[in-house]
Amino acid sequence: MRRSSFFSPLGLITSVLLLAGLGMTLWRSGGKAFSSGRLSAVAKAGVTRGGFRSHAEFESECRRCHLPLETTQDSLCLACHDEVGLQVTSEAGTHGHIRRVRQCAACHSDHKGYDFDPTRSAYAHFDHSATAFSLAWHQVGYDSQPKDCLACHSAGTAFSTSLEGCVSCHATADFDFIKRHSADFGFDCLLCHDGSDVMSGFDHQATSFPIDGRHAQIACTACHTQVRSAVEQAGERVNILQVFRQSPSECAACHQEPALHAEVFPANCESCHATLAWSPARLDGRPFDHRAQVGFSLRRHPADFSGGAISCRACHPADINAFEIGQCIACHEQGEANPVFMAEHQAQYGAACLDCHDGEDRMRGFRHEDRFALHGRHAEIACQECHAGQRYVNTPGACADCHAEPAIHAGFFGLKCQYCHGADSWSPARLTTHSFPVRHGGQDGSDCKTCHQERYTTYTCYICHEHQPEPILESHLRTGITAGALPACADCHPGGEVERDP
Repeated sequence: MRRSSFFSPLGLITSVLLLAGLGMTLWRSGGKAFSSGRLSAVAKAGVTRGGFRSHAEFESECRRCHLPLETTQDSLCLACHDEVGLQVTSEAGTHGHIRRVRQCAACHSDHKGYDFDPTRSAYAHFDHSATAFSLAWHQVGYDSQPKDCLACHSAGTAFSTSLEGCVSCHATADFDFIKRHSADFGFDCLLCHDGSDVMSGFDHQATSFPIDGRHAQIACTACHTQVRSAVEQAGERVNILQVFRQSPSECAACHQEPALHAEVFPANCESCHATLAWSPARLDGRPFDHRAQVGFSLRRHPADFSGGAISCRACHPADINAFEIGQCIACHEQGEANPVFMAEHQAQYGAACLDCHDGEDRMRGFRHEDRFALHGRHAEIACQECHAGQRYVNTPGACADCHAEPAIHAGFFGLKCQYCHGADSWSPARLTTHSFPVRHGGQDGSDCKTCHQERYTTYTCYICHEHQPEPILESHLRTGITAGALPACADCHPGGEVERDP
């Protein structure tokens, strides 16, 4: 068989010379002969790396990026792009979130012409889900147009986030809300928002602290007071949601215990008070009103005589459900009602203060004449004669309640005794209407029983006038007066005059 000319001495020499020439060419060109295309000439004003402004400036020095038998390509990339290397090692910034970060060429290709931008082309390869912010709600803007990366990020490899951009963008949708929200929680949006959005659809009612009543009317920061300071002090290092969860939910954390019932009631305020309003409180499941349920108003008892607040314990020293009347006496002896007055007052009315006093106070400035004027004989009798058992409320005021109606005029004059009788004495009465002259024939008419011996509805003239039944009947029959009409003397003698027979 004939050998190939390649293995002949001449062919071998020719091949060696050819390879040597090719190697010399590659060495002198830096490998440029095998380049797949022009390198990018895209540059940023004032920025140099490794002494070069763009890849195109070392296009003939392939070894700056390609040393396959000596080192990996990413090491050569990071030799110039040292700021990227810092992100990789610190796991921060844009490149700190990329999973296969050392495969630089997978995202940043080149050899595609002077106008090709290796950074811009990498945008399409970046997996934003590897960051702490999802783009699920940021595909388009409020104008329904697709959002570009630079709409949220400043240009550059660090891809810094412009939080002012967040605020200005969202303010176009609801300026008042963003203004209020920023004032409450600051401008570091990413501390609470992750783009999903983790706060979307948040319902406080589903938490361990439902919001209702007056709580629903206050700003979030009124309860979550530590959130703003945590944002300002800790920055990105704070778990803002955890800060929200750590907000106290006990009433006492926001509401100072009133001095009025300090150390009297337990700390679980909700057992008596509701979020609708502090007052009225509920005691044993019922709305509590000290006046309605105890019969004593606290309106005139906000402070003691020294100006200090009167607490529940001041009147209920041992048990909130028990009341010691001695506390009233001890307290009022220190004020205008001095010990002497209090001793005399108790001697006259007893120590059951609440029988007369209700805290408003219903006896303050009391004038008996406004209710029942005490004149004449009424002014001379002791209080207990009318107020038996110290009963002052609904004390009867009608005469008949104390004075029994005399049988002599029962059912005739009615019970308006004051029309005829005065408080000075029962008798004489004031007779305002009497058709028959009571002073005729020399009588003074002061004794009603002279004529009205049994009842005022009947009378007789025979007590004073001689009575001879047969002659009187005979004489009256002659004038047409029957025996049945004979007792009604006043019908014929209305003035008390006496007519003689002719």
